Parts: sequence; structure tokens; C-alpha cells
Amino acid sequence: MHADYDGMKARPVVEEPVKIAESTGSQVIEVYQGNCMHLHTVIPHDIDLAVIDLFEKRDPAQTSGMIREWKKHVNGDVFIP
Repeated sequence: MHADYDGMKARPVVEEPVKIAESTGSQVIEVYQGNCMHLHTVIPHDIDLAVIDLFEKRDPAQTSGMIREWKKHVNGDVFIP
């Protein structure tokens, strides 16, 4: 994982999601970089909520496709801001 923003910026975006930041306490927050369509392969299957920030979220077909893919693989809710 990267400890700072410069470390994250230096890493090119890849196909397979890689955890780049994490915070723990009363809740667990993990930040991944990579293709969000593969995110279900690296996160726990018992999560409550995921926030996925898509680059092209104004495209309703892409947003709907991401939600459908998410629900096929993960039990928790997904929120796209």
C-alpha cells in the first residue's frame, strides 16, 4: 500500500484491483485502484456497503452495468456518488 498521495499518483492504473489505502476502527475503509468490474475478486463477500467512483458515471448504461455486476457477486449495497 502507499502511504501518501504521491505514491498513489506514481502507480499506473491496472486491470486487477490493488488495495492502495486502508483505515480501520469502528468501521473498515479500503481504497482500491484498478478495474472496478473486478473489484468483487479482492474484497470480502460480507460487506455492508461499497462506494464506487466511476469515471464515466454520467453514462447510465455503464452505471447500471456496474450495479448489475456488483449484485451478481457481492451481497452488500453499492453506492455510486
